[in-house]
Amino acid sequence: MPGRGFHPRRAAASAAALVLASIVCLPVPGVAATSVPAPATVAGAPLPEEPGPFPTYERTLAITVESPDRSGIIRADLYATGAPGRRPFVVFAHGCCDTKADFANWGRRLASRGVTVLVADRRGLESAVDDDTASPLANAAALTGEDPRGDADDLLRLLGWAVQQDRTPGSVLAGRVDAHRLALAGHSMGGWLATVAATRAATQGISLAALVLLDNFVGLPGSTTAEVARSVHVPTVVLASTDAGNPALNLMFCEQTPSTPAGLLSPRATYANLPASTPRLGLEILGSSHNQFEDPEDAIDQDTTDPTHTRLHQRYAMAWLEYWLQGDRQVLPYLGGIAAQADQRKRAIRLLGPPTR
Repeated sequence: MPGRGFHPRRAAASAAALVLASIVCLPVPGVAATSVPAPATVAGAPLPEEPGPFPTYERTLAITVESPDRSGIIRADLYATGAPGRRPFVVFAHGCCDTKADFANWGRRLASRGVTVLVADRRGLESAVDDDTASPLANAAALTGEDPRGDADDLLRLLGWAVQQDRTPGSVLAGRVDAHRLALAGHSMGGWLATVAATRAATQGISLAALVLLDNFVGLPGSTTAEVARSVHVPTVVLASTDAGNPALNLMFCEQTPSTPAGLLSPRATYANLPASTPRLGLEILGSSHNQFEDPEDAIDQDTTDPTHTRLHQRYAMAWLEYWLQGDRQVLPYLGGIAAQADQRKRAIRLLGPPTR
């Protein structure tokens, strides 16, 4: 299951790492990626990825979740604002072999704009393998996980926990969570888990307002992300990368078009399968790679760092959350409007289809 770039040392340590390591996809034929230009701006409106006006704070939590089939502790980082009142709440799922630390700056930026974010490690992966000292056994464990489908339900358990904490006197979240403005976000394998969770949310009493998929993993047989997407009725944004810098590995591992099932990533097929009635936005960040969604990017992936691409990822994901969680109409130009069209003309992005709201 993907979530990392291809690392020869990690692959040598574990055969599972070679089979499941995530690589980023080929550029769309006929759309050549160039250096990303300066961002388009909308007069009078801050860019969606820029920090907001609110002071923020961070807490690392060990959250006890209980269920008839799967109780235990999930370690998570909370990013919150001191702004008064109940706030939107997002649970963010990282990719395979990543940790919660790889999306810390996503949490900080969203919190500064009034959105509370919980970035959680999966059970059994609280330290993961973000360095080259891990054993082959640890690598294999991080790639396969404890229980992928149970991990999807854990995302809903965390949202349920947050809603419960809102009603718990003395909790760090007491009176701070708006149960009508909940969202899930996920990168790579986390995107697959978030998609599965989104289809189960209503059965567990969770009302989702938005879903964010960042270069999602293809999923497992019988439960691929593209198949599951047919049952998603939550406003969804799907972002895709386009270039790993290695054509041979692109061809071997990655989705090339929505109708080509090969590869370990499937953002285009996932977007294409969303129901017509589901509000959606899909786009490619031209020239970007899979690991450039991380912010900060960990040391093992520094060869792929490109802050401009990371900002573009955040621009469109955060604009989606701003609109669906906070009703901020200032971001509409980025949801397929004039700002998105300007970025597309400059060959910074390519819209996958007409956005709907």
